[in-house]
Amino acid sequence: MDLRSVLGSFAAARLTPPHRRSESAPMPCAVCGFGGTGSRPVDLNVLNFERLKWGGVRHDSPVYAAFDLERFAELPPCGPGPVDRAALRELLDRIAAVPPDVTGATLQKELRGAFPSNKDERDGVAAILGHCGVLATPAKPGHFPNFVPHRDRAAPAGRVDMPYPAGWWTGTDGLNAEAVRFWFGHLLDD
Repeated sequence: MDLRSVLGSFAAARLTPPHRRSESAPMPCAVCGFGGTGSRPVDLNVLNFERLKWGGVRHDSPVYAAFDLERFAELPPCGPGPVDRAALRELLDRIAAVPPDVTGATLQKELRGAFPSNKDERDGVAAILGHCGVLATPAKPGHFPNFVPHRDRAAPAGRVDMPYPAGWWTGTDGLNAEAVRFWFGHLLDD
């Protein structure tokens, strides 16, 4: 689970199309969400803290994704072990079995004990699975199989502390089997 942040960043950034943005635009870029009036310099120490503490919280931010991917590239190669594979199976099995009224924001309660974590870390995993398209809805597919422009990543009405698309997800939506196979199939095959 220590490497979970980079999965969300890679999923959110991998299909970002090349594009230009006006330096004087008052709004964030409609494609990637970068910048806008009032943008401040980014404190990389804060990004690193978020990455290590919660598994990241800004995966769809181009600055965070680049930072996260750069940190990952500095690590020695490693692969999942039997404990990691078992935790992934447990995680996916629990999500598949949640009641229909569970939301992306309440999913963390259903995941207690699936892997060593606190509430914020479980919320982070739900957000990452959303970016991967594993927790998605037909109308809000996440970044699988296509890129979703920033302008189309609206949050549901009301206060939802869960990013697109996991903020829209409910137990009724279940798991996107195609996204599960794409991202994790090689880990689930026995």
